[in-house]
Amino acid sequence: AVYVSCASSMKIADSAFTGSSRLYTIGLPSTVEFTASSPTRLSNDCGIPGAPLPSIDANGHLEIIEGTLMVPNTYSGNAALKSVKIASTVTLIGDQAFAGCSNLVNVTFAEDSSLTTIGAYAFQSSGIVSISIPDASKSILLGAFSSCGSLKSVAFTSNSQLSMIGSSAFASSLKLSSFSVPNEVAAIESSTFAYCSALKFVYFDCHSTLTSIGSNAFYASGLVGFSIPETVTTVGSNAFAAMGQTLSAVYVSCASSMKIANSAFYQSSRLYTIGLPST
Repeated sequence: AVYVSCASSMKIADSAFTGSSRLYTIGLPSTVEFTASSPTRLSNDCGIPGAPLPSIDANGHLEIIEGTLMVPNTYSGNAALKSVKIASTVTLIGDQAFAGCSNLVNVTFAEDSSLTTIGAYAFQSSGIVSISIPDASKSILLGAFSSCGSLKSVAFTSNSQLSMIGSSAFASSLKLSSFSVPNEVAAIESSTFAYCSALKFVYFDCHSTLTSIGSNAFYASGLVGFSIPETVTTVGSNAFAAMGQTLSAVYVSCASSMKIANSAFYQSSRLYTIGLPST
């Protein structure tokens, strides 16, 4: 983790974090000059160094207070944490913020939540059972909910602004049974739902803007059928591979025009045929 005060005005060299492979994102105010592509810059988000973070109470509850802008990884791996409520002012849940919190079951957000980004591995291997993502959220980054063995449902409203779900975001979340993809999501990245063995259904609205399904996106998941939105133009290698006897039907709109990788359905042995338009 790197924290930068909202009052900072500095120039950071492009190579400042070279080789720091665990630092995926950094929140910086607009007054800081930083042009490198890695770590990913989260514009206008910033830490508040020195600000006291709340303690977990005797019941295992954590209340992130109003006025807090981001949640760092202070609580990562804390087995005492059972529930957390996140203030409306929080815009960023940082990388690995609650990773490894195996007893963290309940995460709630203020009704007027300003949360825009859920950082890399933010809830990885936590104990959450369900979560409702605030409408303001735009990005769920790399591995954010991966290996959440108890996660059964992820909810969005029709007003969701989510546009990006990162690679392996929900990978190996073995109890996740269904998922409704918000309309603004343009890509299902590589391995997003890989090894989600209970995932049988993925839903899209008729207004979906999805354009690509990445390599290994649903690898070894439990899908029984899948309707590819007509806006999709590419389906990557092994996207629906290794589904054994589960996947039996894939539907493609007659209006579709896409490229499907040769290995997209590799080792999905129950899928004998697939009807495709000439486009």
